[in-house]
Amino acid sequence: MGGRALATRLRPTPRWPTLRGVETPDDDDGTRTIVQAPRQARDDDVDRHTREFEALSLTTTGLNIRYHDGGEIGRGGSASIRQVYDRNMLRWNAVKRLDKAFAKDPTRALSFLEEARLTGQLEHPCIVPVHEVGTAEDGSPFFSMKLVRGQSLEAMIDGLGADRLAPEHLDGLLRVLVKVCEAVGYAHSRGVVHRDLKPENVMVGDFGQVYVMDWGIAHVMPKPADAEAAMEWVELPSGRRTPKGVVGTPVYMPPEQTKGDPALIDARTDVFALGGLLYHILTGRPPHDPGPPMRVLVAAHRCEVAHPMTLCDDPRLPPGLAAVAMKALSADPAARFPHALAMSESLEAFARGAWHLPRRHVPAGQRVVTEGDAGDEAYIIVAGRLVVFREGGGRPEVLARLGPGDVFGEMAVFTQQPRSASVAAETDVDLLVVRGDTLSDAVGLNSWVGAFVRALANRLVAATKG
Repeated sequence: MGGRALATRLRPTPRWPTLRGVETPDDDDGTRTIVQAPRQARDDDVDRHTREFEALSLTTTGLNIRYHDGGEIGRGGSASIRQVYDRNMLRWNAVKRLDKAFAKDPTRALSFLEEARLTGQLEHPCIVPVHEVGTAEDGSPFFSMKLVRGQSLEAMIDGLGADRLAPEHLDGLLRVLVKVCEAVGYAHSRGVVHRDLKPENVMVGDFGQVYVMDWGIAHVMPKPADAEAAMEWVELPSGRRTPKGVVGTPVYMPPEQTKGDPALIDARTDVFALGGLLYHILTGRPPHDPGPPMRVLVAAHRCEVAHPMTLCDDPRLPPGLAAVAMKALSADPAARFPHALAMSESLEAFARGAWHLPRRHVPAGQRVVTEGDAGDEAYIIVAGRLVVFREGGGRPEVLARLGPGDVFGEMAVFTQQPRSASVAAETDVDLLVVRGDTLSDAVGLNSWVGAFVRALANRLVAATKG
């Protein structure tokens, strides 16, 4: 991974632009989405936002005195992110600052500070910590946060190309996604839905740290009736409800988010986007076809996602993992994983399986192993039937017949002796191949446990010969 310092993936022209505040009219029949320009804030909204912003009583900080400016490292539509050196703490931080041109807009300023305070309340190892919030000498609000050194998940996927499906790389990407699921699940427990999960909003540090970035359009769900659960809910000083309007990135957006109604948003909205991250890992592209945002919104509303197996003919793409992605990407929220941690559990269960083992197809009549040969592989039968036999002076002696789920070839690996029998395919056969070194590592043949395994294997071989 590169060592370039990044605090977020804000860009002047992002690859998948985030819509902010686009309104849609009521869509009673559920068949169409018409996108309009965002409405201008009414005078009474502006007055209320002004009062709320002034009531926050933020401390004015000597931004230029405390911090040494190391240059801009990211930019969005109304804010910049700069790398700064904190002279008090003797460390490099990132500072996100609302542009001076927008600092006088109370609606934008209030929204900016809500992002800072919302993120600051999400104390999780995979969510970037916010250190300080305040206003600079010129009156523009800012907040400082941990400076993440690494690259985005998007850059990782693009950099790997087709090799992203190689077992060693896919395993690493899945580990990142599990951490994202855990961070998002934690946010949901605090009442927060991200609403803009995408590969460029996930940062991977140089030492494997994972951070979910950019909570600027996060939605705070209504507090639960349970008093104990309500105590854990994120608090916003303004107490404002999320306004209506379509926000998010259309190529990763679930159909309910295209309606622009915050009442339809819950944890399963983010589950869809998590499925979109997995989909991008598997196929190299987002679930909805890229194009003009309005056209993509219509596609997201219809939610006709192509199955990964139809887009990628790479035999390394695991069907079980594609099934996890498609469940998360269900058009009906009720058909998705109920929450982010449930998806994480499915990913971890998959990772514990044998998906990473290479496959081999053996046509009927062909031998897989031959008696007397050295044994450096073992096998798991996925499909088909095989016969185990010994060759004597006359007809071969059939010892056993094997089918799906059976294993063979392990004894020669354990004992490091020649094969004691031959195995041939009676029908076309599909096998998972376990290399000797892989089996040794998994069983621990080089440990004290391995000594017992080898002894048992040698005794079994001696018993069969006797």
